Order: sequence, then C-alpha cells, then structure tokens
Amino acid sequence: MRDSHVGGPMLWPYGDPWPVCSEPHQLETGGYAPDEIRSARAVGTWPESRPWPRTGSSREGGPAPFVGLAQFFRRDVPGLAPGPDNADLVQLFRCPYTHMSHQEYRYHLRWRRAAETESAERFLMSPPEVPLLRWENELPQPCVLHPEEVDTYPWAEGDTLPAPLIDLIDAWGDAQAAEHGPEALNYPCDLSIPPGWRVGGYPS
Repeated sequence: MRDSHVGGPMLWPYGDPWPVCSEPHQLETGGYAPDEIRSARAVGTWPESRPWPRTGSSREGGPAPFVGLAQFFRRDVPGLAPGPDNADLVQLFRCPYTHMSHQEYRYHLRWRRAAETESAERFLMSPPEVPLLRWENELPQPCVLHPEEVDTYPWAEGDTLPAPLIDLIDAWGDAQAAEHGPEALNYPCDLSIPPGWRVGGYPS
C-alpha cells in the first residue's frame, strides 16, 4: 500500500470514510464475487457466475462502494503534477457498476499528502466491496508500476489539430494502407496515443 500501483491495497487511514457511489444502479441478472475472482486467478481458472441477489421489488441498487483502481505517488511517476494544496499522492476509484444506457463509468479522485497519510496509526486492510461485479475483469489485477515517459499527440479529428494538418495525416494514412495493407502503421493506433494506462497526455 506504500507503492504506486494498479489494483491492490490503497494507503487508506483507518476510520476515513471509504468513497461510495450514491447514484442509482441498475442491477444485472448475474455477476462474479470478488473473492471468487481472486481465487480463480490464483489457480488460473475462471470464476463461476452467480445470480444477482434481489432485495425487495426494486431492481435499482443503493450506494455502492467504489473499487480502488490505482494510486500514484509523485515520487514514483515522472511528470505527475501536484494536486490541491501540493498533494503528492493521488488515488483513483471507479464505481463497480455502469450507468445510464451508454454504460458509462463514474470515477472518484482522492488527493492526499503522502507523508501525512503514511504517518497514520492504522490503515484499512479490507475495504468494503459489492457482493458481485458484472464482469470478471471489473476487478483490477494488482500490479506494480515501472513508469515510462512517452510522447502522445492529439487525436486527428474535429478541432484537435488544424484542419490542413488532419488532411495531411489522413492522406499519409491512406498511402500507408495502399502500400502495406492491413499491417500498415496508422496515426491513431501507432503514432498518436500509445495503448495501455497513462497518467496525463492527450485523451483518446
């Protein structure tokens, strides 16, 4: 919990309220229990789907504890800008359920001062969890980070770049496709925004 990482334990002082999503949640027909997801991953199998628990006649669930996605210390991540009041630890959470008809996600950021947080007397070891997640991959796989600085460039559409430059990029992409076929490099996937998780840079 004292490292920058994706998934895994958050540096969370005991007694601090864990963030919850209070928006209405449309419940599903089935899902995967977090503990069973972890057990299945440990032995290389797939967890069993469970029927969604029903409470009362409503299909809308109440407040749901956020899932801890990642935390980043400025000391570990080159170029990470300081947060409010010069905070140097940022923790990212996501609602375990999707929202609205477009299946949107809700996120929560918590900024902290690392030294103050690390000096807490006790830490929360088992944060609250929902009984089921819609998909197995909604539970992040804990992993450490080895930060790497990369260049990103704006998406070539709309008003992200000057129109003449977008035209040049499109023409270059067409020429690459004509010469190299399906394996050709293209600006959006190969040269603009690299795949994977990033802190900062241009949005996809």
